[in-house]
Amino acid sequence: MKRLAIGEVVVDVDPDRGAEVTSLRYGGRELLARTPWPPAPVVPGADEAAWTRAWRGGWQILFPNAGGPGEADGVRHCFHGGSSQAKWEVYESARDVAAFSWTDEQGLLLIRWFRLSERGVLVQTNALNTSRESRAAVAVEHLVLGGDLLARGARVDPYDASGEVEILPLTPEGDPAGEPRAWPHGPEGRDWSVVPAAGPAARFGVVRGLATPRVQVANEDLAVVVSWDDSALPYLWYWLELEACTGDPWEGRTRALGIEPASVGHAQGITQAVQEGAARMIPPGASWSWHVELTFVPR
Repeated sequence: MKRLAIGEVVVDVDPDRGAEVTSLRYGGRELLARTPWPPAPVVPGADEAAWTRAWRGGWQILFPNAGGPGEADGVRHCFHGGSSQAKWEVYESARDVAAFSWTDEQGLLLIRWFRLSERGVLVQTNALNTSRESRAAVAVEHLVLGGDLLARGARVDPYDASGEVEILPLTPEGDPAGEPRAWPHGPEGRDWSVVPAAGPAARFGVVRGLATPRVQVANEDLAVVVSWDDSALPYLWYWLELEACTGDPWEGRTRALGIEPASVGHAQGITQAVQEGAARMIPPGASWSWHVELTFVPR
């Protein structure tokens, strides 16, 4: 585990499991979700059930697949992509800056930089194709908020919630489920800008049409502003699990809000993304870069 810290910002990153952020604290308050079950060992090539049992909450990068397993370029991709639970290497490390790297068997290299400031964290990612063939990929920042941020309820507010912002509801499997709706009106008239203090509540969808790629999640004491590079990640996956799923291992105890910048507008996986021309094709020697920044604003 690698700990980064500056002022009131403390970030724990585990290179042995996806270079995932296992804890993100500001002023002593935990801002990420943690699963209530003991994590199972990581299973290479995991399906959704095995991936979920090994998941600990927090923040991962889903790459080169996100959503259901599939095939692209003759390569089989596991649920949520090989990067998300694999072992990464420590590329560089200092008190408030660190970088981690991972390469898949087909030559896609990811380098992920974490840079802390007094009021936030900037995560920059570069995907480089070191192979001799073009490679298809999708990317999703699997940022799952929770902890003290959701303890008494919260609000989710796009920076620009004009009439162009809409929600495309998805099924639990990641397929479109009905017509798009104007933000913040989800299915059954529910207001997706409001995260209740108590469940049960469950939501999954894609927010699209944001003029500015910035969303604020705030409670009474603190606002977390999430901003990102929409040239690479033009969509936002929105996922809420608030004590609603009662099956194993959830058991009605999980409190989590996914605010997930994404390169694709569904969670059907890379096969569908390739078929509809939504996957990113990375030529040999070329790279694909993006960033996500979290800024903490006391209220």
